[in-house]
Amino acid sequence: MDKKALTELPKSVAQDIRRISEMDDVDELRKMLVRTLAMTVENVCRLAAILSRLRALEYDLSELGIGGVTIFLKIADGQILPVLLVRLLHHQRLLAVAANMPLKDQERIANNEPLDVYDLRGPEHRRVIPPMSMSRIERTQVFARDHIRDENEQLAVLRERTSQTKPVVSEDAQEVWTDRKRGCVWFGNRAYTRKDLLQMIQDLEPEKPRRRAKRADG
Repeated sequence: MDKKALTELPKSVAQDIRRISEMDDVDELRKMLVRTLAMTVENVCRLAAILSRLRALEYDLSELGIGGVTIFLKIADGQILPVLLVRLLHHQRLLAVAANMPLKDQERIANNEPLDVYDLRGPEHRRVIPPMSMSRIERTQVFARDHIRDENEQLAVLRERTSQTKPVVSEDAQEVWTDRKRGCVWFGNRAYTRKDLLQMIQDLEPEKPRRRAKRADG
């Protein structure tokens, strides 16, 4: 478990976790597990320590029938801050993203520290938004798979979005309009009748394979 997380806990809790990490009694560990299901930082640390010890004793954790075992084991291994799980318990999508980030970024998100959200229109349009208040599209802009994006990275994301959504218009594109009086459609300076248009649509249909004529017997 992360040493910093241990030092921030009450002394009695830190001692309890160290004791758990040395236990060999599976039945006692399971009893402790039932007593430790309330979601507080202290209990998360205990729960992670219990599961980690059961894993070390080669106990089949799937028999416990509890969810989130993987994230608790990552907490025990020092890869995820326990406070992140507690504070983002009701922000599951944000938790899934933050869990892959360095601990320093996890801490910023767990503290709901307001982060810069940049705009292609310029610095004056920059906004500062707490992670838990961000919309889905803002989260995908600010958070990469394993870190918080800086200004240049965010602008690159925005440019890519713009290039994907902005329609491409050819320089030699021609005006199209309907002439009801003459019963035709104009493409630039050329008119097409209904029959012409239907033929064009028909030409788009894939050709059906021709059947081979059967050879006469004898």
